[in-house]
Amino acid sequence: MIDTDWSEHYIKRGDPSKPTYFIIRRKAETTGLFVRYAAFSGQIRRALSNGWLPVIDMQNYPNIYLAPEKLGLLKVKPALMEEISAVRQKLFAPNERVLGVLLRGTDYITKRPEGHAILPPTEFAASIVVEKIQQWQCNRMFLATEDKTIVQAFKQIFGDFCVTFDREYVDYDYNQQQAVGLVRIDRPNDHYIQGKDYLTQIVLASMCNSFVAARCSGSIGVMMMAEKFEHTYFFNLGRYGVIGLD
Repeated sequence: MIDTDWSEHYIKRGDPSKPTYFIIRRKAETTGLFVRYAAFSGQIRRALSNGWLPVIDMQNYPNIYLAPEKLGLLKVKPALMEEISAVRQKLFAPNERVLGVLLRGTDYITKRPEGHAILPPTEFAASIVVEKIQQWQCNRMFLATEDKTIVQAFKQIFGDFCVTFDREYVDYDYNQQQAVGLVRIDRPNDHYIQGKDYLTQIVLASMCNSFVAARCSGSIGVMMMAEKFEHTYFFNLGRYGVIGLD
């Protein structure tokens, strides 16, 4: 049987004043350069004939020209990196030993999604942070989270020792079933601002000396961006709904 499914593609529409993008990706990861060239040429022609802007994605699908560790690697725009570096200089002196702490908003307390890592209660997380500050001889801490409740708890425990990024935090109701990432802040362009603030916190955490974190995708992002941490600690409390761990 001949496989005629040469590539995957989809159309991304948005602001009518901006181009419509035609994203082109090759499914089979073992195909060579000119197999891809032949397959992509037809898709490019299709895009151009419809007035779409063709984009060939060889970053987010496995292929023989992309090292596995670079698959899906996120690169922050230089202008934003300069902005984040300036924030880092304002928050910390060059010689300070900073402990980065990442805690995801704990909507999982009520949702308990099966198979996901159990997130630490805030007070327990703080007790581990106290231990690691002393053990690793850190003299400042940077807290990365989107949840106002977690910020308030850490500020009450650590005072000015705990440094946070100047942003609007989500005021999450722990009794609701809505995911914390879907909670909106009443302001123009909130979706973009929350995304930018989240990315800024991830990059700032990656610039710290050591790292303590919940097991979540944000922690993966920090580890991907960090050059090297002196020490790391990840809360391993099992997974929701997994026998013997919950």
